[in-house]
Amino acid sequence: MSSDIVAYAETSAVDPRVQRTRALLLNAFRALLHERGFEVMTVQDIAARAGVNRATFYAHFEDKYALFAWFTRVSFAELCRERGIGKGTQHRNQVGTLIMTTCEFIRELNRMCATSFKAFEPMVTAEVVAEIEQVLSGWSSVSSTKARHITFASWGLYGLVRDWVVQRSEETAEHMSARTEPLIDTLLMYGALDNVPSLR
Repeated sequence: MSSDIVAYAETSAVDPRVQRTRALLLNAFRALLHERGFEVMTVQDIAARAGVNRATFYAHFEDKYALFAWFTRVSFAELCRERGIGKGTQHRNQVGTLIMTTCEFIRELNRMCATSFKAFEPMVTAEVVAEIEQVLSGWSSVSSTKARHITFASWGLYGLVRDWVVQRSEETAEHMSARTEPLIDTLLMYGALDNVPSLR
């Protein structure tokens, strides 16, 4: 994951000072996650590392769990961009990369938060699946795929990766990706075909 996280979802309408503060908090959170773990760190720790006060923290996030949710979404999106996954690409050249990227991200997050991963896994799942869905929806080759098929593909991809990580399978990420890619491709393909009147 990138060491300097940018709040990618901010728009130009947001005050640049807000963007800078959120970036400081995100980077502080990431550093503390590596150093201490999620359970031990406090809001005061995060604020102090970011160089802001507690009131400033709470002006942006309800608690450290809300920051963790934002951190998860931003970090995964950043990693996807680093791997060249984005809009306007053909999905057949990208599905495998997306699976490998998700494997890498969930495995690293599980490693950093091994003792408490199960406690906030529902939040991690929601954020990662939402980002996968956004990535799939933005690919030109699946633009005609119905929303429900993209949703099925997103949850299917995440679920297979999650099981691979949690079960600590001896299967390599490369092999797991090669095995999973045809399944995700099929879900996306049938979603597109479902839009053709003669094939419904």
